[in-house]
Amino acid sequence: MLAGDFRFTARFTNLPSGAIEEAIDYIEVAWCGIRTLWTRLKPALRDEKRELCINYLVAWYLADLYPGSIQGVYTQNGANLRSKNVGGTEVSFNTRKVQASLEVLTTNIFGVRALDMITTCPDMFLLR
Repeated sequence: MLAGDFRFTARFTNLPSGAIEEAIDYIEVAWCGIRTLWTRLKPALRDEKRELCINYLVAWYLADLYPGSIQGVYTQNGANLRSKNVGGTEVSFNTRKVQASLEVLTTNIFGVRALDMITTCPDMFLLR
């Protein structure tokens, strides 16, 4: 993936020079297994899912490193609201239970979207 292929560029402003390339490099190495998922799908759909997931991971990385650069993304960092109390300002969130190595993705909405793709991928059910 090249920086020009990053789908969520418009969601980030004032990123330092080379930030997108750095994020892509990190994701391509740290999450290289993404390129092996969705093997049972037709090639076009498989490739689209892989690229979308890589884009979510790059956006997750950038959002964690440069939270002030995000624009037009309204989120509670992917947390599910369990209850609220407007008068007493009490807010409670559900915790997401995932395997330890994937917990890092719960820090922002982009990571949660990547996490959803990864955990629902048919290939993940075939791992032993």
